Amino acid sequence: MGCILWILRPIATFVLGIIVFVGLILLTVGGNLTGKLLDPAFYAGILAEQDTYNRIYTEILIDPDLAQTTQDLLGDINVNQADIVPLLREILPPEYIQAQVEEVIERTVGYFNGDLEELEVYLDLGPPLADAKSVLLAYVDEQIDALPVEELSAEECTSEGLLEKAEEFKDLFAALASGITPETLPSLPSLDEACRENLFAQVDELAIVGGVLDQASQEGLLANREELQRQLLEGDTQGFLKEASHAVAGPLVDAALERVSEGMLDEGRFDVIKAIAAWDDERTEAEIRQDLAEAREGIIRAESLAGPLANLMFFGGLVLMSLVYFPSMANMIRWPGITMMLTGGMVYGIGRVLESNVTDWLGVGIQFGSGGASPIPSSVASLATDLLVSFGHNLTSGISGPALTVLIVGLVFIVASFFVFLVKPFVPILK
Repeated sequence: MGCILWILRPIATFVLGIIVFVGLILLTVGGNLTGKLLDPAFYAGILAEQDTYNRIYTEILIDPDLAQTTQDLLGDINVNQADIVPLLREILPPEYIQAQVEEVIERTVGYFNGDLEELEVYLDLGPPLADAKSVLLAYVDEQIDALPVEELSAEECTSEGLLEKAEEFKDLFAALASGITPETLPSLPSLDEACRENLFAQVDELAIVGGVLDQASQEGLLANREELQRQLLEGDTQGFLKEASHAVAGPLVDAALERVSEGMLDEGRFDVIKAIAAWDDERTEAEIRQDLAEAREGIIRAESLAGPLANLMFFGGLVLMSLVYFPSMANMIRWPGITMMLTGGMVYGIGRVLESNVTDWLGVGIQFGSGGASPIPSSVASLATDLLVSFGHNLTSGISGPALTVLIVGLVFIVASFFVFLVKPFVPILK
């Protein structure tokens, strides 16, 4: 009997050691991954780490590949280069975008952990787009307020001068309708009241009633004709031009914002999955959703099985290993300790390798995979790459910590096994 046990114990120790090793991997690696993948704060931290919400404005929305989208967001208004980013931040406030993204993360995590049956990944851009027109027209007003004023002479009140000035106003209206702010303003207060009345009559005939603008802009001028007349007669140069700009540039802004809203769901919701499918020629929206559903099933299954199985393999394996050496107290402590030391050391090494190299591996893999032409704008691809590398680094960090704890506990058990003679007298059943 003793000979059989002498043969079976090493075999059982080896088999149980493998079970304990696999259990420890599932506990450290699997537990680390599951705990982070199903934690919305994990993703929020990665976005903050890569300064994502700032880069949306400083990199993505100024990308030449997205110039048309940016121009549409700016209402087709001719915006000074230095004002583009601040104006975009005002139209789409960073804190609003962050709140929307975090809602997307919450919904996505809820879907993958089984709380939601359907995944809706969208950004609700309706509220900021609804306010965008007023923001853009306010920007035009600020530009008008900052324009230098050109003094007019009495010669402007002659028949030829009034006709020439009316032509200038017609050209000015046309420029505003194209999103272009003039370089100077005529000083209406420098003209007397009679001259301003004659000037409005000319402007009315040439540019308001008989203008050559598109229908929407022309209707805007006609709808605001009385207010335009009042401000011109009162000599309110800036007020007159602002009223005119709202009338003729309003339809331009409306058309541009309408293009931004094309393809969105009701009430201005931007569907992220649909956008990815539009960029990816190889997969349809249905295929992407099918892949997500399969991933969800795998995560739910792994979460429900991996935790109990890992605990059973690791702790159960150690308990069985201890029983294999019953009734020898020293071996019952020493061999589980050796197993914990060896498995903890191996998993610790694996963890350190992953923590140190996963960023480089992902970087090389992404560079290799992006060798061909991509339909995704370069700024979006760059940000996505940085996020993915950060994701891999943060996902693998922390793996080695629990393994190091197991290694240390194993060493403690080994040392303790040499001092069992101190407690043997109190446990007569053990040798």
